Amino acid sequence: MIISRYLSKEISVTVLAVALVLLFIFISGEFIEYLAKAAVGELFASTVFKLLIIQIPIFLGLLLPLALYLAILLAYGRLFVDQEMTVLSACGMSPKEFIQIALRPIVVIMVLVGGVTLYLAPILLVQQDQLIREDAAVAYLFAVKPGQFQSLGDDRVLYVEERALDEGAFERVFIAERGDHVRTPSGRFRSWDALVAAEVTQRLDDQTQDRFIIFRDGERYSGVPGEKDYEITQFEEYHVRLNASPATSSRRARDTLPTLELLQSSDPGDRAELQWRIAIPLAALLLGLLAVPLSRVKPRQGRFAKLLPAILIFIVYFNLLTVGRRWLEQGVIPAWLGLWWVHLLILALILFLWQREGILGKQHSKSSARKSGEGA
Repeated sequence: MIISRYLSKEISVTVLAVALVLLFIFISGEFIEYLAKAAVGELFASTVFKLLIIQIPIFLGLLLPLALYLAILLAYGRLFVDQEMTVLSACGMSPKEFIQIALRPIVVIMVLVGGVTLYLAPILLVQQDQLIREDAAVAYLFAVKPGQFQSLGDDRVLYVEERALDEGAFERVFIAERGDHVRTPSGRFRSWDALVAAEVTQRLDDQTQDRFIIFRDGERYSGVPGEKDYEITQFEEYHVRLNASPATSSRRARDTLPTLELLQSSDPGDRAELQWRIAIPLAALLLGLLAVPLSRVKPRQGRFAKLLPAILIFIVYFNLLTVGRRWLEQGVIPAWLGLWWVHLLILALILFLWQREGILGKQHSKSSARKSGEGA
């Protein structure tokens, strides 16, 4: 029990350290992306931290299999380099017992990853999309600074005099929009539309996801600068559509679907999404079992000797999963085959390495000798 707790602690501490490092790297990239959106007025600064908190469990669900894989390689590799494994083997511990000890953190992480990918991640992605949509309705105007002209694309210029008490609303607003080319007696010129309003707000259309600037109590001037032929229109409310929001991709929409709904669907894309959610926790199990034989190194080689080939195996594994997911979506491979063929390849590699290390054969020679001595 003491040896079991010692080895489990080595693996658990290393998993935590590797997971934190990987999480910091990925969260930093997301943080920079969200800051860029906040700088152009697509998000509020307060929403950036909410989105990062939502991203943490989602990223952990994807990074824990890799963290477990590297942790077993590093933890067991250090024990081989320091010859602690040699001492433990001399005391009668077999390779199978090392796998049994590693199975405890492997199963725990597999369950955690399965809970995130199958249940928690779709819920968090729905909340993330909701936060982004809510901010899109007001954040763009909220980034406008009163008393300054601001460009809204190539053909619009906005000026507001004062910010109202309501978030994202302004008072005494002017906007100029370039129109089409028109022919006048003096030549061919671009027309302009100028609006002056007492108040302006912004609204997000629930169906099309397009943003609209809403002007209230104002006048609209249309014509060619320098010409006397122009129109004046008074209005109580006037809507101007900004650039349409990008449509949500089908893959992102599937990410938010509950797992039970994917189980009942016959769509190839939904089946691919379901297979992917199952593949992540299964990968945690297979990678953990694969790391045990790969961690064996000679004392002079160093604990990082097997790290490069192990990372190459991981890259090939997840690239095959990605390719298999795309083939499922496109109907290239049948649904019954799914991504199981990729897992079977890794399982075959695990069995080959176990056979080479003698894990599938007889018990360790010293252990067998001790048992035979006890029998005598």
